[in-house]
Amino acid sequence: MTQLPTSQGAEAGTRVAETGRLVREAGGFVLQCEHGGKLPLLLPRTPVDEVEKRVALTGILEGDGMLAVETIRLA
Repeated sequence: MTQLPTSQGAEAGTRVAETGRLVREAGGFVLQCEHGGKLPLLLPRTPVDEVEKRVALTGILEGDGMLAVETIRLA
């Protein structure tokens, strides 16, 4: 299985994988990435069990810099 790239330097439409801390911010959710950046998230469901915890996720990077999350799990 090929490892997915991170969002750093990735172009819109790229499928990426990230790990970090999931936090609420400004009425939504962001991932505080382990590489130091923040990544705003578009989530298919409200992540009740994952908030304020370390998570691993995959998704498609949108043109506006948001990540449309496909999978999210505790890491």
